[in-house]
Amino acid sequence: MAILSLLAFKAVTWWLINIIWPVLADYSEEQFEQNFKSLSAWQKVIIYLGFYLLLLYSFVATLAAII
Repeated sequence: MAILSLLAFKAVTWWLINIIWPVLADYSEEQFEQNFKSLSAWQKVIIYLGFYLLLLYSFVATLAAII
């Protein structure tokens, strides 16, 4: 149940990003990897942890709202 909920949340989130911010979706598909590789190691860690925690908290909040 948790895996299906997470996959559904990820799919809906990506769908909303494509609809609301198509420029951000294009940037993430085409240019983000090049820019990310040019960052220093500590900047990469901050981005990884920040993104992971943001997704985790939003997933928990969404699941709590549903339940």
